[in-house]
Amino acid sequence: MSAAENLAVVAGLEPARVWHYFAEIAAVPRPSKHESRVRDRVRELAAQAGFAARTDAAGNLVIEVPASPGCEGAALTVLQGHLDMVCEKNTGTEHDFDRDPIRLVRDRDPESGAAVIRAAGTTLGADNGIGIAMALAAATDPAVVHPPLEILCTLDEEAGMGGAEGLTPDSFRGRRLINLDSEEDDVLYIGCAGGGDTSLTWELRPRPLPPTAELVGVAVRGLRGGHSGTDIHENR
Repeated sequence: MSAAENLAVVAGLEPARVWHYFAEIAAVPRPSKHESRVRDRVRELAAQAGFAARTDAAGNLVIEVPASPGCEGAALTVLQGHLDMVCEKNTGTEHDFDRDPIRLVRDRDPESGAAVIRAAGTTLGADNGIGIAMALAAATDPAVVHPPLEILCTLDEEAGMGGAEGLTPDSFRGRRLINLDSEEDDVLYIGCAGGGDTSLTWELRPRPLPPTAELVGVAVRGLRGGHSGTDIHENR
């Protein structure tokens, strides 16, 4: 699906600029550690709006946005999100995340009747494509009054935090940062517990199967999705 087709899916949704930029981002393959194409596209979108952009030594993209008139003296603020996405697909779905764009689909919530955007058989990539889209929308909407901004687009969040770990004091100038990768759009988080990795190793001792053994494959499908952190209490 092309960007034009994705744009047609989100036509009429509000905030229009947010959905416009999300549709553009969704049209570019962006698995972790392979974000160069989406980084180039976001840089192009920034250039179309008249913004300068640069990359740091780790490959993170920084877009420089002038302040709204009258806000030039306000503190420089960083809006941050990540460019990569979780790449998973349903069994039987034909999709190559290295080559194929995300195909957006417009549905209706059965309870509220509100429009719902999902992907056709794959993860949607709203984590964190919608965050990057929100930053671009805020920067380009004349109705949004803002201080000077840096839009920081980091790499490799889903597979090791490589982009964030590669940041240096020279990567950006702002000393106020708003992260746009939280779970709810009407809640302001002022901190988090962080994260950790655990590596487990054990010795495997293979044994030959007896001739009478039967091999069984088990597949679990059709469960409710969710986030392993935010929805951990939902028993999904």
